[in-house]
Amino acid sequence: MWPGALPDRSGESNTMVGMDDFPIGRCTRHCAVTERELAPGEVYYAALVEEGDGWKRLDFSVEAWKGPPEGCVGWWKARVPERNAKRRRWAPTDIMLRLLDALADRPDRADMRYVLALFLIRRRLLREEENTEESSPDVLTVYSPRLDRTWAIPVVYPAEERVRQIQEELTKLLQGEGVDEFFSDDETDDDSSEEREEDEAADGTTE
Repeated sequence: MWPGALPDRSGESNTMVGMDDFPIGRCTRHCAVTERELAPGEVYYAALVEEGDGWKRLDFSVEAWKGPPEGCVGWWKARVPERNAKRRRWAPTDIMLRLLDALADRPDRADMRYVLALFLIRRRLLREEENTEESSPDVLTVYSPRLDRTWAIPVVYPAEERVRQIQEELTKLLQGEGVDEFFSDDETDDDSSEEREEDEAADGTTE
């Protein structure tokens, strides 16, 4: 799922490590409040929260969920996957784009923001735009058909070992199986999961 290589304008290529090269972070399968193990098929809430100099994913049982915790970037409702489930699903597009925004205020995580932008391009959730003559060659310009919005992402090439760290962190934060519904901070999205998947696919492939 991750980009095969980081494009390097100097003519070299910073190789990206494939997703199968390290353990995949999934649902923690434990409630962050009660520490109870979440059963396969059980509905739960996942939240992406700021912690120290980074972010952390927290999973909550339905009975322990009292709304978004402090420092929450985004949250969604999901279902614990079966133990033998093979399908892997990512957090809703809205959550990924919120993280892209949140990383803008963290210059120390500029390399993570760049890798996340490349990942979203690979998933066709963002589209790379050509830079204008006035644009810096050290900026990646991306566009979201979903939001009709453009970002200017500083190009920061992480070392290979740092690439591994970024991939592991983003996977643990954003990957989950059986993601059913996305909730904004103030209102519930009542669309069915099938309708949402179709909408996101359409948004991601718009030319």
